[in-house]
Amino acid sequence: MTSQAGDPRPEPVSPAPQFDGPRSPENQIKRAWLVLGVVSAWSFILLVALISGVVWASRHATEAHDARITFISGSGVLIRSPADADWRLIDADQMVSEGDRVSTALGTVVTLTAFDGTTVEIAEDSVVTIDRMRSSRFFDRTKLVTLRLERGAVYANMVPSGDYSYSELVIEAAGARAVMASEVSRQQEGAFLVEIVSPGDGSAPADASVRAAVLRGQATVTRADRELTLTENQQTVIDPTGVAGKITAPVRELLVNGSFENGLAGWVDFRQQNAQQAGIVPVNASVDLVSDQIQGADVVALAISRPSDGTAGTVQAGVRQRVGKTLRVITSLRLQFDVRITDQQPAGGGDDLNQFPLIVMLDYIDVEGKERTWSHAYYAVSDPDRPIDEFRGSRVERDAWSRVSYDLSNLTPLPRQITAVVLYASGQSYQTRVTNVSLTSGELLR
Repeated sequence: MTSQAGDPRPEPVSPAPQFDGPRSPENQIKRAWLVLGVVSAWSFILLVALISGVVWASRHATEAHDARITFISGSGVLIRSPADADWRLIDADQMVSEGDRVSTALGTVVTLTAFDGTTVEIAEDSVVTIDRMRSSRFFDRTKLVTLRLERGAVYANMVPSGDYSYSELVIEAAGARAVMASEVSRQQEGAFLVEIVSPGDGSAPADASVRAAVLRGQATVTRADRELTLTENQQTVIDPTGVAGKITAPVRELLVNGSFENGLAGWVDFRQQNAQQAGIVPVNASVDLVSDQIQGADVVALAISRPSDGTAGTVQAGVRQRVGKTLRVITSLRLQFDVRITDQQPAGGGDDLNQFPLIVMLDYIDVEGKERTWSHAYYAVSDPDRPIDEFRGSRVERDAWSRVSYDLSNLTPLPRQITAVVLYASGQSYQTRVTNVSLTSGELLR
């Protein structure tokens, strides 16, 4: 019934519809089960993740190890740890750690012995950083040894992985990476070497080549995204672009810049005379570099000359290179070079048999530790009145390039360490050219 106009009674209000709200007992129970399910799922995921993390960490966690330095030759080595402001000198066997740098001088060779028996021989005039020396902390899973060669050469001898699933020995040098590995399915005991071959004085510029050789086993060498596998008794030299040279038997070149393509880098030139002639006989000899050709190939040659202008007296002129390297195979030593003699005075070897247009001299320390000198002369004009003993000198064709190869493996006593090589001329006048000088020795891991 509608109200009449003016009727003060209010309109009746319809009651709001009734329904089960979110706080009803049934929905609260459903919500609780939903929350419990979500929490349980997340708890399970977190538990699985935690267990997986623990398993991964336990399988991959590693611990660092120290290594021992042992002297082979020489009397002192420089060591620099990451916290050191400067190098420190050691003269006895000592332990070294990850991050340490080791520097050897000429004539000094040391062995680095790792925790598993792996040894790395650090050659003379070398700098090496111990980047990594680790094994798995909880399981016999991996052994990892990584060294970074900054200058010189190293000889690595890897032991088998043994109870470890995988072991790896890595040598990094001038952008190259040499790897020898051993695993349970393929146990390997091997030896390899890596050397930075500098074009000049032994420094390690960016354009240095890398010599890698395998003495036993198999190793992989990578440089500039190019990979090469070497097997036993194989060697190659890899240039900065990653291009590998021909594979040969492992041979060590003891000289630098024997082709003189980098000027006189690595060599020191000299001119000298006897004390009795000083101030009387002019030192009018010269040591220069000239362009020439050998069998149609362009070469840079060392030119040693003194004009035949009637000046008397004897003058020596030539070059000298300090070597300071120990032979690994004392019965393997070969000298090679190209020589061209155009003029000489006097003929033969002069009155004292000591004046030749070319004399090659080798200073060395023998196996008994004594300093010794070997020399051999070359001439183009003979003197019938003064014959030259074949052990003293050899005759070459005049004004023509001759290739000389001299086997020094029969020296008595045998050399242990090469100190220096000298190339010089001696006499009243001479015109001599020399190039492609090489002094090589075989390789053998001690």
